[in-house]
Amino acid sequence: MPKISQGITLMDTTSAWKSWLPELQNSDSWKATRSNSYYEYLLKDKDSDYASLEYTTNAIVGLLSDPRKSQPPVSRKGLILGDVQSGKTRSYIALMNLATDCGYKLLIVLTSDNEDLRQQTQKRIDTDYVGFRGNSIPTGIGKYQVNKGVAHPIQLTNENDFVTPSANAFHTLARPSWSNVPYVAVLKKNASTLSKFNKWLDSPEFSKDLPVLIIDDESDYASVNSSKSDDSPTRINQLLRNLCELSKRTSYVAVTATPFANIFYR
Repeated sequence: MPKISQGITLMDTTSAWKSWLPELQNSDSWKATRSNSYYEYLLKDKDSDYASLEYTTNAIVGLLSDPRKSQPPVSRKGLILGDVQSGKTRSYIALMNLATDCGYKLLIVLTSDNEDLRQQTQKRIDTDYVGFRGNSIPTGIGKYQVNKGVAHPIQLTNENDFVTPSANAFHTLARPSWSNVPYVAVLKKNASTLSKFNKWLDSPEFSKDLPVLIIDDESDYASVNSSKSDDSPTRINQLLRNLCELSKRTSYVAVTATPFANIFYR
């Protein structure tokens, strides 16, 4: 049975940050329906032990912005470092499921500028997070959510990136909100795609303190600002900054196996 090592967490020792997750998990209203169904899926369908993954996921989620509306909005940034083929995708999907249990309302996964790779990630998100095909056919994690009252997320992307359906989305699709089910999008790091998505999201309908989780997969690609002047960032870097600033309760998580660019550039 394959295992993922527990890993090491590095934090600023001068920070006064305190994890909000234990308080939420000890409340009477706590339900980890999504996380539990994901771990059941890993165990039964993938023959994968998840004990260390669950421990690490709890630790990371506790470092994200507190998604509870009653708490002041704070933006947070962090980096997940893992070797190639070490289970980074599985780790950030576990993060997505637990974050949704906690109340995150918009989850965005950023990939490279390659559509084939974006579709590959989309399919993984469909089975391991969304859990259904079409409107009703359970697949992947969805097989373990039947009759458990798990709300299906609204998919902003599917076999196409946001560029193709965006024209209709501007006119017909409500923005994510506190009262709605979670929204999820898998986007290429492409200037046209990100520009359209930012324009769609930046609407009076969108609450500027909504809990948003942005996972930047292969974050060393295109995301970093390689410009000599921070006043004139690269196009993709500027669009990512704009995206992160649309909500004051945004958590940005960079994921990479080669973190050097992330560390030495903004």
